[in-house]
Amino acid sequence: MASQTRVTPAGPYRLRVTVNTPYASYVRSGTAPHVIRPVRGKALTFIWHGRRVFFSRVRHPGTLARPWLALAFDRFGRMVADELRRLP
Repeated sequence: MASQTRVTPAGPYRLRVTVNTPYASYVRSGTAPHVIRPVRGKALTFIWHGRRVFFSRVRHPGTLARPWLALAFDRFGRMVADELRRLP
């Protein structure tokens, strides 16, 4: 037997989502071009084209905003509102 969910209006609702990652606002809003410098050492190091490289700083081109969580909750809210309007 399949389960059924019934939505009934019981008043105004609010949904609050908290994201606890330190970089969440950068993902949501994007970043402007900026310089990255080492914090704990004298150089940044990573593998680039198969070789380990060292830089005293790098110029980051910035990132596009990716507000996927807000977009998902906007869509969810519209879906709930549509279901509530269908109630007798």
